[in-house]
This record gives sequence, C-alpha cells and structure tokens, in this order.
Amino acid sequence: MEKKSEWDGSVEVMEAKGENHVFHLMNLKCDNVVAMLNRIVSFINQN
Repeated sequence: MEKKSEWDGSVEVMEAKGENHVFHLMNLKCDNVVAMLNRIVSFINQN
C-alpha cells in the first residue's frame, strides 16, 4: 500500500519478541513497551 500512495515516508516492521498481544497495555514501564512507543513516536514525527 505504501508504494501505491504518494506518501514519501518509510515503514518498518517491528516485533517485540517474547511479548503477547497488547502487552503494551499491561506494563507501561517494561523496556519493550518503552522501545515500541519510542518507535511509534518517531514514525509519527518523521518528515
């Protein structure tokens, strides 16, 4: 879908190994949660 749009940003696939679905809702201070949220913020803020 990204290639068909005129959006010139980039996308990465991320996997939090060893984590279950919606793990980010259970423990907001977990290292994997912090890393994932930082990547989401970076994605949203890209030029």
